[in-house]
Amino acid sequence: MFSRSHTTLPLEIQFLILDHVRSIHGQIDRRELKRLGLICAAWSEHVRSILFKRVEVNDNSMATRFLSLVQRNGRLGQYTTTLFIQSLDIFNSPVLHTFLPNLRAITICGCLFGRLETSACPWPTVTRLCIKFCVLSSPADLWDVISLFPALDHLKFSGWMIPSEPHPASIRAADAHLKHLSVVSWSKNDASTQAVALQLAAHNLTVDRLSLTLDGNADCDASPFNVLLQKITALQHLDIVELPQDQTPVIGICIKSCTALLSLTITLRFSTADPVNMQLGLISLLRSISSPVLTRLTLRVSLLAPVFQLPWEEVDTVLCTGSLDYYSSLECVVIQVADGVDNTRFSDFAAFARARMAGVERRRLLRFEICAV
Repeated sequence: MFSRSHTTLPLEIQFLILDHVRSIHGQIDRRELKRLGLICAAWSEHVRSILFKRVEVNDNSMATRFLSLVQRNGRLGQYTTTLFIQSLDIFNSPVLHTFLPNLRAITICGCLFGRLETSACPWPTVTRLCIKFCVLSSPADLWDVISLFPALDHLKFSGWMIPSEPHPASIRAADAHLKHLSVVSWSKNDASTQAVALQLAAHNLTVDRLSLTLDGNADCDASPFNVLLQKITALQHLDIVELPQDQTPVIGICIKSCTALLSLTITLRFSTADPVNMQLGLISLLRSISSPVLTRLTLRVSLLAPVFQLPWEEVDTVLCTGSLDYYSSLECVVIQVADGVDNTRFSDFAAFARARMAGVERRRLLRFEICAV
């Protein structure tokens, strides 16, 4: 007689399969995962870790229920690494953070900021904070929330409203060091974007990497961002991205104070109707570089835009014969290409750019990459 053998996949592989249970929209299929969690104890535990890894708290009642849940079953809170919240009342709990020992990131979305209650306590494990589509009644509200996260090193602002007055003297905020600060501007709240830039500049802040996504409308005033750049002179990495408008926001951005820059990335998006402003902005920005330690310059372009009309010869002149003291440390000039990329178009553009950037090519600095912008 032959005995029947059973082959079982290692749990690590089973869990890897569970990690990729997705709906037709690519989101986690929560209903299917809950059903699979009934199969065995090991699967149940892993399914819980998936379902509670990212928790959304949409209102005050949900915040209360979530607190009650993790208090009854503290193991669930250990799975949570990311919170997406739409109610600031969650911060008024003096104990919730103790049930979330592995929480690292919080996104605050669609909230009306106000003064926090005295019961609000620091959340010591959170290192990443994103504030988007929020309304702040006063600048002090912003710093009240930021001060809750003493280990914060990644901060992002996107689509908010805040009073334009900085009031730096009336607000006390601890010194902060950020590995990455990201500021995203939209045309409908450009004044609020500038107000946040001034708020940040009014306090003792050091930043390693700064990402600016700016709206390119004709009325864009970059002076508040220049104030911020002058404050964070130890900045090492700067990424500048602008939305597709005729008037490029890099006109007016001044990076002369950024004398410690190691890398500069410029994403070039502009209207197909008029690339002239982009040409002016690009050359102006390159000429303002004052960092003798700059090693990497990256230009991100889209083949759906008129990239052949950009002044590549002038870029080459600036990099090779302009401020040689500031470009002598360059190790590479990378042109990253996105949108509408196929082998023929990519090769044609690369050949075109190489011919017009002969100086950079001779120094063997020029590289081309395909990327997603």
